Amino acid sequence: MFKKLFVWVIAMVATLAVQAQSFTVTPANATAEDQITITIDVTGFATFNGVSPLYLWAWSNLGDAPNGTWNSSNESAKMTQDPNNPNIWSFKMIPAQYYGKPAGGFTFIGFLVKGKDGTGDIKTGDQTKQLDPIAFNDAAVRRFPSKFTEDDILTVFYDKTLDNNTTMKNTNDISVFTQVQVTDANGVVSNWTYTPYEWPNIATAGPDSKVKMVQVSDSLYRWTIIPKKFFVGLQPGETISKIKVHVRSTATPDFSGANGPAASKGDEIYSTEPKRP
Repeated sequence: MFKKLFVWVIAMVATLAVQAQSFTVTPANATAEDQITITIDVTGFATFNGVSPLYLWAWSNLGDAPNGTWNSSNESAKMTQDPNNPNIWSFKMIPAQYYGKPAGGFTFIGFLVKGKDGTGDIKTGDQTKQLDPIAFNDAAVRRFPSKFTEDDILTVFYDKTLDNNTTMKNTNDISVFTQVQVTDANGVVSNWTYTPYEWPNIATAGPDSKVKMVQVSDSLYRWTIIPKKFFVGLQPGETISKIKVHVRSTATPDFSGANGPAASKGDEIYSTEPKRP
């Protein structure tokens, strides 16, 4: 009995893993005014055997999209089938237009994929996509531009006046701990890698360190890189998919975070855009 239960659990986990990896949403960073593309590969979704076409069922923090009813989706929600692979379906939208809501109010959209009649659980699980704010986000750590490729100039700003960490407010010696995730030619994503300086070594990297932030004013600091050039050692076929930026005091190598005595702001994770053709 236990053996059968174990096999069933493994099968269920494998099924969920396949489903979780079947959705892609591009671009990685988007506002409600940008066109996004939702793509699903239904290979392995036994629920959809013989079901065509497929429809998007969507909602958001501002309310629902024009979905129709559960047993009869609107034709405006019909997805497009890939002519070269019948298992791949996609849907393009500009959230503000598709939902008919003010762009500045969005924080996320949610969605699933279903048959026109979803009766009988002919559907995927729920998915969510966080949207970037339209308005300027006055945060202690922010980036410019909000969207960038691995070949673009990226600047990270840190403003001490917006920080609730007393130790950070009282230091002028500020650096960045940074790593990347890369995707290889086969689409495999790495763990965090290509670390310019390991965490303890930042304190001894020196004033000319490439991870030291430049003081712009009494409270404002900046750090500017071109990711593809900064993270040396990239192999042929590897592209940078995410950048981790952790603003910290050079003198206080402590992982405790923004609360308490530690001098750090925690991780900021930035996704890169695909290269322009």
